[in-house]
Amino acid sequence: MLPGGLSKEYITQRRAFLAVKYVLDVLIICSLIAAVILIVRGMQVDVPPRDHVFRLVFTTGFLVLAVLARTKVRTWYSQIWTIISFLTVSFSLSLLILLGSDVAIAYVTFVIVIYGTCIVGSWKTAEQITKIIVISVVIIAISQYYFGYPFSLLLNTLMLCIFLWINFRIAKLGFSEIEYSYDKAISYAVELEMLNKDLEKRVYERTQQLHEDFEKRIEIYEREAEIGYITKALIHDIRTPLSSISLTINMIEENNKSHMIDLERSFEQLNSIIDETEELMIGNPSRSDFDVVETIRSAVDLIKNQLDRSMIDISLDLDRISTVKLYGQRSIFLRIILNLLVNSLEELRSNVNSKRLIEVGGSVEDGSLLISVKDNGRGLEPDEIKTLFFKDYSNKHSGKHFGLGLNFVKKAMIDEFNGKAQVESKKDKYTLVRLIFQIEDHKYDI
Repeated sequence: MLPGGLSKEYITQRRAFLAVKYVLDVLIICSLIAAVILIVRGMQVDVPPRDHVFRLVFTTGFLVLAVLARTKVRTWYSQIWTIISFLTVSFSLSLLILLGSDVAIAYVTFVIVIYGTCIVGSWKTAEQITKIIVISVVIIAISQYYFGYPFSLLLNTLMLCIFLWINFRIAKLGFSEIEYSYDKAISYAVELEMLNKDLEKRVYERTQQLHEDFEKRIEIYEREAEIGYITKALIHDIRTPLSSISLTINMIEENNKSHMIDLERSFEQLNSIIDETEELMIGNPSRSDFDVVETIRSAVDLIKNQLDRSMIDISLDLDRISTVKLYGQRSIFLRIILNLLVNSLEELRSNVNSKRLIEVGGSVEDGSLLISVKDNGRGLEPDEIKTLFFKDYSNKHSGKHFGLGLNFVKKAMIDEFNGKAQVESKKDKYTLVRLIFQIEDHKYDI
């Protein structure tokens, strides 16, 4: 099968069909010429009526046979009709020359038939055969002029045999060229298919390599982004104890030695952040059961100085979860609560028109631990709530924070505690962040 769906058999039959088509068309024309010549000669020369009718019947019969074969080849083509058509052509030409014995019939028959038959050969071959036919016709004309009718008839017959042999050789040569062209086309097709397969293989290998390189780059970028995120989060968390340390130092300078304990707590928080970061980098964080209320109170103690200095009140309603314990990293839970408290603290610092209050509550409902942190700050717009948990979001008026607190809260709730965080807010009224922990598998006693 050649490219494009062409087969060797189709090409061969198509070329044979063209040859038969031209030969049969020429045969019909020659039969008409022979019939006209025979009728004219019968009128001009004393020819026995029987011979005249015999020649006319044969000529007309082969004319009808040629037309029938031509019609069958056109509408009902098959290999059998091809063979019948070639036999009809050869036999008809012989009878036309033998019965007509005229130079005009021989000339028209030889020249036009060889043109049609040479369709399956090359133009160079057709040119050579045409020269032979022209010379043959000249020889026939000379022999008829000098030697009379019997010798010219014999020479006509001999030349017809030679012509049929040459015609056969031309057809054979033409089909050989078809086979050669087909084999060459097959060779090209096979070579092209091999090149395509090799190209597909190379493209696939290159694509795989690019994909692997891309995956490695993605991994590197994600690692670098995670490192950057951790760095920002650490800076965010370190700011809180540093602020407490700064306030405590100021108070110590004012000879208030009682604030030394706050300074120690701030240093403990810094050490906790450093230890947590080290565990995170090593990839071996420590998890255990921890007291929820005690951890929340520790977070409040860490920012107590900042709350007092900013004249912000804080209310704790944790009696309903006083015995609840969670399993996980206590330092992560502490950071979650601390981030929420710091966000409320920063928001309330800009609110000077009302009593500033942070409310922290807890309860257990349907097997879930609910912890809420609420402030009466300026609140949030609906569009702000949608982007509240994005990494780069910040609605702080001071501009000193990265807005990473709530993003960390959401990520830690999902990754560490398999929980979730919800935000509820009303403009110029309040903002409430609710933490939901699934505690069916955790230890609690109520």
